[in-house]
Amino acid sequence: MLVIHSQKKRRAIRRAVFAPCVAVATSGYRLIGHRVLDLSPRGMLVTCGTEVQIGDDVFVSFRPPGDGKWMNAKAEVSRIVLGSRPWDVGPCVGLVLKDLDYSERGELLTRLAGIPPTVPRRPLRLSAGMYTAQSSPAIPLVRRRPITVPQGVWTAAPLARAQY
Repeated sequence: MLVIHSQKKRRAIRRAVFAPCVAVATSGYRLIGHRVLDLSPRGMLVTCGTEVQIGDDVFVSFRPPGDGKWMNAKAEVSRIVLGSRPWDVGPCVGLVLKDLDYSERGELLTRLAGIPPTVPRRPLRLSAGMYTAQSSPAIPLVRRRPITVPQGVWTAAPLARAQY
């Protein structure tokens, strides 16, 4: 059986949002990024222009879809994308939103409703078990035996044309 494993299970679906933001590192008050690429009630992916470390605290102000109201939050850098792989958009930073209370998370969740999820950029990781002898055989894509059609079911006679 073909099994596709994920390394981590996400708690919220990331939505494909391309929105302006201002992400500033609290140490040194330097601008980290200015564009949100995807967003969920628990985190976001932001374009990055400076060097950061995992665990750095960030203040982020972003505009989720909807009426144009900006939201402010404290966040922490949880992932760094260098942008060296062919499917990467460029250098990006994954942020975990830390201080959003339940009402703000709920508002963000309702604003993200109806927006499609992000398209995975990297290829799927297949489990190593599918390459062993214990795995199920591959399903052939071509039929190996001919299909027999009973007489009288299908006819090869052309249909009569309608007279106009």
